[in-house]
Amino acid sequence: MEDLSRATQDLVKERPGSNQAAPEEPKVGQHALDPSNRDDLKIMQKAMILLAFAASGNDQSFAGWIAKHEPLLLPDKFVTATHEKLKASIAQILGESDYEKADFIEMIHSLKQGTVMGLDFRENKRIGNLLFAMNQHRNRFSHQSGFTEPERLSRSIIYLFNLALVWPHVASEPIEETDET
Repeated sequence: MEDLSRATQDLVKERPGSNQAAPEEPKVGQHALDPSNRDDLKIMQKAMILLAFAASGNDQSFAGWIAKHEPLLLPDKFVTATHEKLKASIAQILGESDYEKADFIEMIHSLKQGTVMGLDFRENKRIGNLLFAMNQHRNRFSHQSGFTEPERLSRSIIYLFNLALVWPHVASEPIEETDET
């Protein structure tokens, strides 16, 4: 955990395009990183991904999925693509043959009621509740326009961290070992 903390601190202190490190303790109203600055947003994204990876239990397939997406730089694409991945994975768990026709909410209800994930009822309910929340954020991205960039980033961050918590239960895939390590 100390390595993760140090890595996160290093990420936050690095400011591309600037010779100065971010202030150690910013004053109220003063920000060390600016989310409207693309370089700063890249740093924040790296830190968020590190934290989410740890929250996933260091799930390598989670890392592989997140490496293909940019949750803060391209939040709409991240949320939409990830939601489709979750829908396909949950359909597979439930034995649904055509996930595209399956209703996401109904599948979550099925997960919450059953033991298909090999979890006890309380854990199924917790995972189901997180999936419901993720669906609400996805709906905001897909069906509504006109929300602010800070809201878009906030919803993508929430989606990322909820994903980290559900991924090991509904979307984790075996990673094949290579000789290149």
